[in-house]
Amino acid sequence: MKPALFEKMAELEDKHWWFLSRQQIVFSVIQKKIKIPFPAQILDAGCGTGGNCRLLSKLGHVVGMDADETALRLAQGKGCSVVKGGFPHSVPFPENSFHLITLLDVLEHLDEDEAALHTLYSLLKPEGYLLITVPAFSFLWSSHDVANSHKRRYTLRELKEKAQKAGFKVKYMSYFNVSLFLPILFFRLLRKKSSSLEDDLWLPPKFLNFMLKEFFGSERFFLGRFSFPFGVSLISVCEK
Repeated sequence: MKPALFEKMAELEDKHWWFLSRQQIVFSVIQKKIKIPFPAQILDAGCGTGGNCRLLSKLGHVVGMDADETALRLAQGKGCSVVKGGFPHSVPFPENSFHLITLLDVLEHLDEDEAALHTLYSLLKPEGYLLITVPAFSFLWSSHDVANSHKRRYTLRELKEKAQKAGFKVKYMSYFNVSLFLPILFFRLLRKKSSSLEDDLWLPPKFLNFMLKEFFGSERFFLGRFSFPFGVSLISVCEK
C-alpha cells in the first residue's frame, strides 16, 4: 500500500464505521469460537497502522508485524510491540510461538498467499488458532481493490481449500458485511465505469457513521452461531 493510504487509515481507524464494526465482529468471533489461555501470546500479522492492537491486548501480549516502515511508525504506542517482517520468508519469530494469530484483511495483498498460510501454521503453538478476514467475491472487484494493492478476492471454498492445504483444520467460516452487500455491489458496479483509482475509505457524516457502525456491527450477534451465505467479506477460524 502507498504511504498516503497508511496515513489515511491511521487517521480514520479509531472512528470509521468499517474498522470499528470489524473489531466488534472479530472480538465476538474470538470469544465464541477460539479457546486460548490468558494471557495469550498473540501476533497481529500485517498489523498495518495498529488499529486492532488495543482490542487484542485484552486477551494477552500482542506483537504487531508489518513489512512497511510507515505502517510500523504509525502503529507505535497502540497497545502492542511492533516488529518489521513480511510473508512468507522474513518472519522474525521461531516456530510454535503464538496461541493466536490474526490476519485481518492482509492475505489479499500477498503474492504468495498459500506460502504465507504455511508460514503462519508453523508459528502457531499446537492447537493454536489463526483468524482470517479477507474481501469476498471477484465480481465485487473495484478501484478500491486496485488502490489498496489487492491481488484477489476470495470465495469461501477458495479460502477453505488454501487453509486446509496449509495443514489447518477449518473450524468456522462465514461471509459477513451481509447488510451492505447489495448497496456496495451497486456502488462498485457504478464505479467500474470510471477509470479512477480511488479507494472507498472516507468518513461519512457523524450520524450516518454511527448508524452504519451499529447496523453492520449487529452481525456480531449472529456470526459464530451460523454462517451467512454471502457478504462483502469473509471470516475464518482455523486451528493447528
